[in-house]
Amino acid sequence: MTHRRTIRPSTVNRYVHIMLLTALAASTAAETALGEPVTIGGIEYQSIDPGPAFAEDPRRLCDWQPPSPSPDQIETGMIIYRADDPGEHQFDRVPKTGESVTRLEASLTPGETCSQWFGAWAIENLEDLKIETTGPAGLEIEIRRIHCWPQRSTWFNSRSYHIVPEMLLKQKDGKTEFPLAGGVLEWRDFDVKKGQSAGMWVTVKASADVPAGLHAATIMLTSNGRKPVNVSLDVTVYPFELPARLEDTRWILYAWPNRYKAGADPMLDINEMVAHGIDGFLDNAYLMVKVSRSPDGSLLIEDNASSINWVKKIIVPAQQAGMRGPFGVWTTPANRELAKALDIDMTKPWPAHMHEGIRQICEYFKHNYESLGINDWMSFASDEPKPGNTYAIEALKAWRLAGAKTYCTAYMGTYMETAEWITDACIGFGDAASRNAMKKNKARHWIIGDGTYIGPYEMARYRRRVGVNFFLSGAYGCAIWRWGGCHGDPFNDFDGVKDRPAEPADQLLAYPQMAEPNNWKTYIGPIPTIGWESIREGINDYKYLHLLELAAKEAVASGEEEMRARGAAVLESLEQMRVLLYQSASTQHGQRDVFKISTRDMSDIRKWAAGEIIHLRRLAFERAAAAGHEAARKPVEIDLSLAAGTVAQRSIFVPPPLASIPTARTKPRIDGDISPAEWLNASRLAIPGSAKTTAMMMHDDENLYVAWRCDEPQMDRVIPADAASDSGPIWPQDSVELFIVPDTLRDKPAHLMINHLGRWLGECNAVKGWNANADVASRHYDNHYVIELALPWKSLFEISPGPWKTVAMNLCRVRNPETAMYSTSNFNWSYGTGGFHQPARFGLGEMRADPVGIVEMTTGFSQKYGTIVSALVRNNGSTPIHAQMRKLRGRVLGLFTDIPAGPKTTVIPPGQARRVSLGAPMKSRRQGWVLRWQSGDDQPMEVAFEVPGMQDISPFDLDQKQHVVGSHRSISIAPTVSTETGVYLRLSTKDWHSPAVSLEDLRQGGKHAFSMPMPAAVATVSLELLDANQSILSNEEITVVDIRQ
Repeated sequence: MTHRRTIRPSTVNRYVHIMLLTALAASTAAETALGEPVTIGGIEYQSIDPGPAFAEDPRRLCDWQPPSPSPDQIETGMIIYRADDPGEHQFDRVPKTGESVTRLEASLTPGETCSQWFGAWAIENLEDLKIETTGPAGLEIEIRRIHCWPQRSTWFNSRSYHIVPEMLLKQKDGKTEFPLAGGVLEWRDFDVKKGQSAGMWVTVKASADVPAGLHAATIMLTSNGRKPVNVSLDVTVYPFELPARLEDTRWILYAWPNRYKAGADPMLDINEMVAHGIDGFLDNAYLMVKVSRSPDGSLLIEDNASSINWVKKIIVPAQQAGMRGPFGVWTTPANRELAKALDIDMTKPWPAHMHEGIRQICEYFKHNYESLGINDWMSFASDEPKPGNTYAIEALKAWRLAGAKTYCTAYMGTYMETAEWITDACIGFGDAASRNAMKKNKARHWIIGDGTYIGPYEMARYRRRVGVNFFLSGAYGCAIWRWGGCHGDPFNDFDGVKDRPAEPADQLLAYPQMAEPNNWKTYIGPIPTIGWESIREGINDYKYLHLLELAAKEAVASGEEEMRARGAAVLESLEQMRVLLYQSASTQHGQRDVFKISTRDMSDIRKWAAGEIIHLRRLAFERAAAAGHEAARKPVEIDLSLAAGTVAQRSIFVPPPLASIPTARTKPRIDGDISPAEWLNASRLAIPGSAKTTAMMMHDDENLYVAWRCDEPQMDRVIPADAASDSGPIWPQDSVELFIVPDTLRDKPAHLMINHLGRWLGECNAVKGWNANADVASRHYDNHYVIELALPWKSLFEISPGPWKTVAMNLCRVRNPETAMYSTSNFNWSYGTGGFHQPARFGLGEMRADPVGIVEMTTGFSQKYGTIVSALVRNNGSTPIHAQMRKLRGRVLGLFTDIPAGPKTTVIPPGQARRVSLGAPMKSRRQGWVLRWQSGDDQPMEVAFEVPGMQDISPFDLDQKQHVVGSHRSISIAPTVSTETGVYLRLSTKDWHSPAVSLEDLRQGGKHAFSMPMPAAVATVSLELLDANQSILSNEEITVVDIRQ
């Protein structure tokens, strides 16, 4: 049956009255039959579970008067307010006196994401409410609407409900998303009735290179053509970073794989989980077995229901995406299958041959998991067993004796019966006896993090359990309930009895969005909730406290009196918090409400932690600087290089690169030998990186041909890795990648990964199960390796029938000489370094039949010419080509035709490349232009870009202006615009200049090493751009601080 839900406008308009009528009707209504439409909480559901009518819990009353609006608020039609916790938000929430705000604040570290919220109370009807943000580079700000709706209350099978704020839905241009049914969202007018409130969720994400300090942003709300409301958002970026992962700490999710077996793409969820900090899954029977006896009586163990494929589809890519485990595997099905084959009652003590069978199954599990690189998994055979549960005791014992790790969430008393057999024990805060026994047995201590239990819609309850409480507990891991508990229609909390009779309520930390109702094959991705976002906040709370504790311990060990005293005070405060936590646990008997600190308390704890971290680091810096006067007079060894993502990734002025993809003269043999005769007229694309990489491209009517020549000075390292490269994931190995798609569909590219041995994988998120049918070859040479690829157009046409004349594409290389260097060893043609999956920055390729090849296109500047637009043009034909670039009616026009040579014409001989440039006057403000290339009568090719103005020009995009150095320092810089050949870089102090180094050399992956004298502990250093005559074009200063002991 299709479950459909609609919201009646008249019901929404009279929301409060309907609530009262619904509550009154619930007390006398007859039992509801399955399939009858019923209105619950103002929403009509076409199908709900049979039974007594659902009754609303007593509502939280707003028994206060709203503040008198100011004249300015009357003009805007709304009052902006904020309460401490977003869980206080309701449709009929009225702001209290003192809650009105004109300014919000957020604090975070580089690379961190944090959340804030506010409400807008309508003084008059607000129609088409539009919310926009402005802010500095490096900060990404998103506003979503907090959606309130009815959900079951008191327990998962209750017949009561309450109206709670949960989903965070997108809004844009006066529209906002609303849930319909079956995971489908609909855009509607964003209207707020007079006297009602709209809750807004603010997400602030800082880039990894955003500078520390105070940044100003603005949130603007407008409605009905009224005067806009401008809310200031002050963002503090701390001068330190949170660790991405903590070595001895784990967060895992109870997560069912049912949706993936029904067709959903697991990576849509996995990427979201990894971004939040989740390390693994729990509660999944990822490996299942069939057990039977052979004629000789031995056991035959086989895969059941192709379960190994689900391991490959879910756990393997989860690890590739960054999850470290452990993965808790539900082993009850295997136990049950074995008991059936052996005719054993599992509820009674297990005989020896049952234990032997478990040993054999465990070996089967180990072999299969280890072959896929999965080493941290746990047997999870019983959920919350009470004392005296024979099955739980026997299952834990059997799997532990077989050599597996074992996980169990234990009631008070259960652990004492099973302590010898549990390696990973989830113990309540109040169970002191079990905690002590666990330490004695050296088991890993876990706690339950809050999740989709009934009631905890407020931010504080989700956040504190996975963050502050987890940190203070000293536990190893936190298991969070629950990701995938979708019972029936995910947008209907009252229809789940068919899927889960005992607990029919949905158990979803994030709601699924689908293009078609209840069709997992059309799964779009998770819809965040207050709870899910609050879990990320809690995980980051933990990281702040972790960094604080480390800094305090280092300060105590320093021996310096002020540092030792400050560090000791911090450690004492943390210990007092631990005492309070366990005191609360002893009085609450291990319930989830222990140490019930508020959202404001947790925000204050985080600010305290950040302030103390900064203070302790400053003391350490001052101590080191004071002790380093003599050392400061010694030279510092400097390695100068271009920063990751140089130029194209960082500059808004640089257009994506262009390349011609010519027609192949002959069909190349795909054998790893890039014969000049076969690849003579292919375009050649330089991929900047730590080792020279050149890609070649051409095409014919049957295939797209791509070859990579990858220089490798450490081929002796690559060759011994051959065996390892024959298995496991491709992406972290020495490999190349191709992304290609018609330019109009650039978000859904074909993607091929090929390692240095020629093992490859093809995928496309637009076509499930896409088969590239590619022909691939590789070959190792003394100082490089080659990869050749023939990709059939027939396979590409399965993604899109075309046209494929203009394509968005990227060509990439992973060079991994050391595992620790992976993050700095990704290189690609389109935007330098960094992650490859950025379709918006893909370059453009043009399938051409004419002899003109556009190798690359850049913009730069000089003091003489202002802006310089430049193209490197290759003649792939047999006769000379005359090329000319000129400005035409506000556009830059590149003409490649057989025209007579003139003063500004460049003659390009066959088989050679020449650079054609045009200097354009620099204006005060930037201007939008189009760069247009054309060959003969062929269709012109163009790309929009902006020419910078004088007010925009800063010679470098600096990640930081202060560099703290020891005896050696690597400094990476990025010019804000690409520069023409003949531009150099130099470092200077008052009495010293470094040798000048060509930017072209640095762009190709080179480094500039030199010794810089340090006249004092702190030196001002000038970064200078020089022309070919060594005259200064522009410069910018940085500070170098020497803290050598």
